[in-house]
Amino acid sequence: MHIIYMKLQRDDMVRAGDDTPLELFSQGIRSEWTRDKYTRTLRQVTCEFFEEWLTGTFEERVVQLVRCGRDKPDWTRDLLISLSRKLRERTELDVNDKDYLNPASFANYSGVHKFL
Repeated sequence: MHIIYMKLQRDDMVRAGDDTPLELFSQGIRSEWTRDKYTRTLRQVTCEFFEEWLTGTFEERVVQLVRCGRDKPDWTRDLLISLSRKLRERTELDVNDKDYLNPASFANYSGVHKFL
């Protein structure tokens, strides 16, 4: 195992206060294709799945979700667990059911955990 030596200097410090949560999310993803895919997934989750919980534009909903994660972590955890359970329930439906969700499609939602 190779240990990397690195030291973060005081002038290396970058303050994230001016960046929006969506900008911070995007900064950590190098591939444009992956960034677009994860952003589409995040848009679906915040604007469709959480439609009853979050309001406003996509960007406003993202800010709300981040604030809830910081201010109400238990509530946010419960919301995400509820989403996970709902998705799992759909995998248990008959494959011919219009609401059936193939378990392999769960990988499509991997971008959400990177956001939080």
